[in-house]
Amino acid sequence: MTNPHGLALLSVEDMAELLKVPVSRVYEGTRKRGLERIPGFRLGKYWRFRMEDVLGWLERQRSGRAPKTEAREAGVYVVHLLRKFLAK
Repeated sequence: MTNPHGLALLSVEDMAELLKVPVSRVYEGTRKRGLERIPGFRLGKYWRFRMEDVLGWLERQRSGRAPKTEAREAGVYVVHLLRKFLAK
């Protein structure tokens, strides 16, 4: 997931596993508009997601529904989950 340049790129399958959703939900999220859209980009026919963008997106999703302290705690937990996921 981390390439030689230090960029952590996630595939659709990685995102689905991380978010605990079906792959189809990740594809659906890339087609949404506005803040709900999962941030990613296409490399040919393949979608890729930068870990930093995903962390920001997750925090924005969380903070829209919870007080800032709770969002920060959730952000710390998400970072923990991503580190654990990337350590595989």
